[in-house]
Amino acid sequence: MNHIMIDIETLSTAKNAALVSIGAVFFNPATGELGEKFYRTVTRRSCEDTWMDVDENTVAWWEKQSEVVRAALNCPNALPVAVALHQFAAWIEIHSEEHKPFVWGNGPSFDCAILATAFAAVGIKLPWRYSNERCVRTIVDLGRSLLGIDPKHSQIAGVAHNALDDAIHQAKYVSQIYQSLSAMAAPREVAA
Repeated sequence: MNHIMIDIETLSTAKNAALVSIGAVFFNPATGELGEKFYRTVTRRSCEDTWMDVDENTVAWWEKQSEVVRAALNCPNALPVAVALHQFAAWIEIHSEEHKPFVWGNGPSFDCAILATAFAAVGIKLPWRYSNERCVRTIVDLGRSLLGIDPKHSQIAGVAHNALDDAIHQAKYVSQIYQSLSAMAAPREVAA
C-alpha cells in the first residue's frame, strides 16, 4: 500500500498549530483495504517550546468535548513533538512501498500543511513529496456532486476527534468514493 490517510488534532487552526495527536493509516483506495496504523499524542509544552500556536478559542472547544476525547490532551504517554514526528517519519519510511507515498488529509491548508510546518520547525525532512498530497475534502465534494453519495457522514467506528479513529473513517469513505468514481470511469463494452 502506498496511500496514507492522516488526521491530526491540534490546539489551533493556524499553519503552525500545536499538535495534540497524529493518526494515520495506510490504505488502498481501490479496494478499501486498511494497512499499518500509527497514533501518537504530543505534549503541549514541547509544541509551545517550538513556537507552535495555541489558540484560546480552540482550547475552549476542547474543554467542551467529552472526557474520552479530552484524554488526548493529558495522555501520560505523550511525546515531545520532535520525537513523535521522528517516529512518524520512520513509520512512513518503513511501511511505504515506493518510499514516495500519497498522503491524504483534510484540506490543502490543514493536516498536511500543519504537519509540513511542524516537520520544518523541528528540523526533520518532510517524509513525502509535496506533489503527492491528496485532499479528502475534494474527493468528498466529487462524491456529492458527481455521484450523489456522501459516505463521510456514515457512523464512525470509534471516537470522533481521535486522530486514528478519524483517519480510519476517512480512509473508508474516501475508498468508497474512489471506487464509485473508478466504476463510473471504467471502459464499457460497446454492443456490436
